[in-house]
Amino acid sequence: MNDVTVTLVTDRVGLPELRQEWTDLLLDTARPSVFMSWEWMTTWLKEFRPGATPRVLMARRGPDGELVGLAPFYETTSYGPLAVRTLGFMGAGVGADHLAVLVRRGFETQTRAALAERLLADDRWDVLEFPRTEHETAQWLEGAVSASGRRLASISGTADVCPYIPLPGSWEEYLRTLRSDARKDLGRRWRRLREHGDVVIERVHTVDELDHAWSILLALHEKRRQVMGGRSAFTTGRALAFHRVFLQRAAERGWLRLYLMRVRDRYVAAEYCLSLGGKVADLQTGFDPEWSRFGVSTLLQGHSIQDAIAEGATEYDLLRGGEAYKQQRWAAALRSDKSLVVWKRRPQVIALIAARRWAGAAVAEFRRKWPGRRVPRTPDSDGPAAEGRVHAADI
Repeated sequence: MNDVTVTLVTDRVGLPELRQEWTDLLLDTARPSVFMSWEWMTTWLKEFRPGATPRVLMARRGPDGELVGLAPFYETTSYGPLAVRTLGFMGAGVGADHLAVLVRRGFETQTRAALAERLLADDRWDVLEFPRTEHETAQWLEGAVSASGRRLASISGTADVCPYIPLPGSWEEYLRTLRSDARKDLGRRWRRLREHGDVVIERVHTVDELDHAWSILLALHEKRRQVMGGRSAFTTGRALAFHRVFLQRAAERGWLRLYLMRVRDRYVAAEYCLSLGGKVADLQTGFDPEWSRFGVSTLLQGHSIQDAIAEGATEYDLLRGGEAYKQQRWAAALRSDKSLVVWKRRPQVIALIAARRWAGAAVAEFRRKWPGRRVPRTPDSDGPAAEGRVHAADI
């Protein structure tokens, strides 16, 4: 018998009261992620999507009301002649992967059934947009849509390949999993670098150290981009504001793993990681191109992996991007996130979906013809649900 009931939180004022329950639930899920934390989501609402309305589904079980499930959605409306209402995951667009519906271990079946029934019966949305969604959550949502019998359409596909390293109990054991040439290369790089002076790796521990470390991280990240090119959400105004605030919250909670490498008196590399529930996420890097021949970014990343093992972490997540070096250098395994879009078969919604798919195809063609050039911004390109739009690259 399903004794799970679902309620809805739409008031930002009520979100602070959920912090402890939310955290307890997160740590009792099959795969805790810092991107699904109360701190990540509420910081996102305030700094990245200040105009969005939270719609957080809370699943509770039994007479004591134990929290067994949570779906952190937000609602926006596309203004204009179509006025389409969109529901999507909070927390997207600032580097988060593996967005998910949180379900307490042991209560998966009944909790998901209750959440799906409430979500799909809700008449307040026209489109569901789930970018970079954890694979199991995406599969469950697709199954719920197919079984609902409602007039819904959907499209899904791989959002990105996400390499990760299952961590053993010791650094020495991990090194034995690497290819012999990769092990030798690490040793050779360290020897060459130390020939140029004392190498110091600083780890930021306190909030007081953040301003100094943050400025170095930003400077080195920008230098890295100048050499490697590519796009980075980390450099946009709202994303920067988000991470600056979240860094402080993460430091206060003991989740922050921010490393700086210095040779003599010069900072040459930076690594921004987050750790929660035994899972370390490697979010962002930066390095000085003048020192790239020594592999300073590789060495600092190796140090952060070694530090994670020493702390007892069970996984080091390299996040989105299936670059060959992640597997070849670090013996990473692979998983993938999915993008899923669901819409109601109403004329104005179908028209909007068609327009967005056309726009996504146009962006892809622009990038094919002019690689490296910035795509021209549209008036709403930084508006609600930008991360979750139906892009050709995502579906």
